[in-house]
Amino acid sequence: MKFLLTIIAIILVVFNVSAKSVEDIKLGTNITTKKVEVRFTSKFKKNTAATFTVTNADGVIVSMQTSQLVFGANSICMCDTMELAEGTYIVTMVSKNKIRTTQFIIWK
Repeated sequence: MKFLLTIIAIILVVFNVSAKSVEDIKLGTNITTKKVEVRFTSKFKKNTAATFTVTNADGVIVSMQTSQLVFGANSICMCDTMELAEGTYIVTMVSKNKIRTTQFIIWK
């Protein structure tokens, strides 16, 4: 039930984005699976690994995962983020030496 009361708000814009690699990342809730997902379009011709790190407002890493990106649409589940306490969190995506970030807030 707490999940239904959780609201995620994106409040930072993505920076340091190369038009040749990955478009802006977006964070949202998948209503079907009830999980938080990072969505973006990759323009890398070959599959590329990306590391996703979630840090809290104090700068402590609370979640980290590596995923393989594919050319085109990508949707990466940030499954362990729904167990986090209320607060502000930053998602950082690193791939091919490019860094993209967005921020979200959890209210319960």
